[in-house]
Amino acid sequence: MTTRFPASIQIACIVLLTHVSYLHAQIPVFGGSEAGNDAVAAGEAGAGQGGASRGDSFVAESIRLLESRHSIVAEISQQIDLFGHQFAGKGQYREERTGPQPKVRLELKIPLDETGTKIGTLVQVCDGRYLWTYRRLLDDGKLSRVDLDRVAKAAGQGGEAACPAALMGPIGAGGLPGLMEALRRQFTFELIGESTLTRMPVWQLRGTWRPDRLARLLPDQKDAVRQGRGVDLAALPPHLPDHVVLLLGKEDFFPYRFEYRRAVAGTNESRALVTMTLPSVNVNVPIDPSHFQYGATELEPSDETQQFIQSRLGARVGGRR
Repeated sequence: MTTRFPASIQIACIVLLTHVSYLHAQIPVFGGSEAGNDAVAAGEAGAGQGGASRGDSFVAESIRLLESRHSIVAEISQQIDLFGHQFAGKGQYREERTGPQPKVRLELKIPLDETGTKIGTLVQVCDGRYLWTYRRLLDDGKLSRVDLDRVAKAAGQGGEAACPAALMGPIGAGGLPGLMEALRRQFTFELIGESTLTRMPVWQLRGTWRPDRLARLLPDQKDAVRQGRGVDLAALPPHLPDHVVLLLGKEDFFPYRFEYRRAVAGTNESRALVTMTLPSVNVNVPIDPSHFQYGATELEPSDETQQFIQSRLGARVGGRR
């Protein structure tokens, strides 16, 4: 196999390397109207009155419990099925919460050929101030850095306050709680039922796009979306799911599996575009502080703070630095 991959394979690899970053970058969290935020707030307000669905309540409880953990260490397994290509990656995840901004380290490797000699690599390190991201897809590595203080200031929180969890779609920035919060703001969840994952009892939740998010993704159908009429979800871009499935531990509400799924045309079935599983998890264990330090490197990091702010905050900040 040569080092020049077809564009579709490169896109598939990038999706796997960045996990849900590709999904949340499609729609600014705060861009345009605040309907999505209002919908979440309404759901939270109704939870005590039985107004919120049980699925949304379970997601909120999962976020609360994740944020209560001093540390999380887990193995990660990811699979992708996009553009007719399948890839699988494995790695390690570490998270520690000793201050307002979680410290995170995510490492993921993907074999890019049948022999396993070509490896794609992603390393994300959040040291509490900066989010460092190293990607190596083919022959060249790329290192970038996001200044989280600037992100917090752009969100109106001031200097050293933690960035709002809603901004932290990439798992390396906000950790698992940030990932769950980003999903909660994009999707409405319902409880499907109980299941098992490697003999462990789990709750199975299904998430469907919130109307304001869906209207942005399908502008030609925004009137149908807002009026609650039928929507052709097949018109979504091929790399985006039409629903997500979460498996939460029945006892600890830990998110052990994330599935981004797409309906198969002409059937009642769906297939997973991207799946992330955490098969082995340890909580509240000591973590060597060096894991959350990005050491010296021969690569000069590019500053992607403004691009990050723009993708998260959208029209709310415009070109302001």
